[in-house]
Amino acid sequence: MSTRLWIPSIITENKSLKPYTTMKVGGEARYFAEVKTVEELKEVLLFKKRVNLPLFILGKGSNLILGEGNLEAIFVLNRIQFFSFDSDAVTVGSGVNVSYLAQKVSKMGLGGLEFFSGIPGTVGGCIVMNAGASKKETASALLEVTTLDEELKERTYSVDELEFGYRKSPFLKRDESIIFAKFRLFMDIEAEEKRHAILTHRLKTQPYTVPTAGCMFRNPSGHSAGQLIDSCGLKGLEVGGVRVSQKHANFFENVQNASAKNILDLVERVRYEVKKQTGIELELEVLPCFTTCTPIQQHPMGS
Repeated sequence: MSTRLWIPSIITENKSLKPYTTMKVGGEARYFAEVKTVEELKEVLLFKKRVNLPLFILGKGSNLILGEGNLEAIFVLNRIQFFSFDSDAVTVGSGVNVSYLAQKVSKMGLGGLEFFSGIPGTVGGCIVMNAGASKKETASALLEVTTLDEELKERTYSVDELEFGYRKSPFLKRDESIIFAKFRLFMDIEAEEKRHAILTHRLKTQPYTVPTAGCMFRNPSGHSAGQLIDSCGLKGLEVGGVRVSQKHANFFENVQNASAKNILDLVERVRYEVKKQTGIELELEVLPCFTTCTPIQQHPMGS
C-alpha cells in the first residue's frame, strides 16, 4: 500500500494562480507556497527534491503568461521582505516591491533607485530580467546579489561577476533563488521629486487600470516595440478577451476573462503584421509558462 507524501504546512495543493499574476490568467499549481523567510524557502527546496518537480518563483506576477489547466510545478510566492541601510547602500529582501523600495529611499533623500517607481515587480524578479525604465537598468544600481542554490548553500556575487544584458541575467538559467540584494545609494535632496515625475509619466502613458503583463515585446535595436505596433495600426486589435492597449501598444489588456491561448493568438497576429509591414521580428519579453516549467525560474517583475 502506498504512503501519502508528507507535505510541509506552508505548501498547498492545486492552487489557482490567476490571483497571483497581473494579467489575471493562469491554471492550477500542483504545489504552491508563500515564503516570508529564507528558512521557509529552504523547506520548499527540500520538498522539491522529494517530488522532483520544477520550481517557479513568483514576485508580483507581471511579465508572465501562465497556461490553463494543471501546471506540474511548485510555484513559490516570494515575500522575503526586509531592509538594512548602510551609509551609501541598502540591502533588501528579494520579495520587496521595487516601486515601494524607490519610494522608501527617495523619501529619505537618497537617490539611485527612482527609475523603479511604478514598475510592478519585486527585487528578485527585476534582477532576473534586468528590468529597466527611464533609460536605466537594475544592474546599473546593483552592488551584490545573494542566492540560495538547490543544496541550500548561500552564494554572494558582486555585480562585476555577473553578465547582464538587455532584459536578461545569468539567473534566467541558474538553479538558484535570489534571496536578497544590495543596491548603491547616494545623497540627493531631489530624489523624491524625480521619483514622483517618473511615476506620473508612467501613469499617464501606460495602462494601470486593467490587467496586463507589462510590456509584451522587447524593443528591437533602434526601435520602440510600442511605436512599431502603433505604426501598423494595431492599437485596439482584440482576440477573445485580450486587446492591444490604446494607451500603449506594447501592453496587452485582459478585458474579458482572456485565456493564455487568446494572448498567444494576439501575440502572433501582432508579430505577423509588424513583420509584414516593417520587416522587423518582435521577440517576447514576457515569460510563457504552460504545462511545465524549466528548472528554477525566478519570475521577473516581475518584476
